Order: sequence, then C-alpha cells, then structure tokens
Amino acid sequence: MKAKQAVAWLAGGLLLGVVLTLNIGADEAKPKQDWSKIQMVTYSSGLTGFFDPAAGKLYLYDANIEKCFMVRELTTLGEPMKRLQN
Repeated sequence: MKAKQAVAWLAGGLLLGVVLTLNIGADEAKPKQDWSKIQMVTYSSGLTGFFDPAAGKLYLYDANIEKCFMVRELTTLGEPMKRLQN
C-alpha cells in the first residue's frame, strides 16, 4: 500500500512540476520589443519625434509627448514621406 501511495505522490509531483514549468515558460516566451534602434528627433518648436528605422516610420508627438498626431513612412530617400496618419 505504501508503494502505491509513493508512486501516486511521485506521479502527482511530476505532473505538477510539468504544469508549472509550462506555465512559467509560456509567460517568458512572449517576444520582447527591441527599442534599441529607435532614434529620437526633436524640433525647436517643442515637437518630439521617434524614427523607427526597421519600419521606416516617423512618429511625431506634441510638446507634452502625450498624443501622436502624425505618422509618416519613408519609402525612398529623397522622395516625400508617405502620409499614414494626420
């Protein structure tokens, strides 16, 4: 009887360990955003912009950096930027 109980406890412990490992591992598996390549652009008027070279997009914010009011996409150097949001 003790051997059956020990096997049941061992199987339960292993099952619990596997479930906890999968749940904790799944949380860490979410891809994290890489902000290291973002470039900050500032203007004398107080506007602040962020340029994402990977996407080729420029995001312009108001002076308080609360509202993004303009998004532009760079397609070809020397050409006008494509308007995505105004």
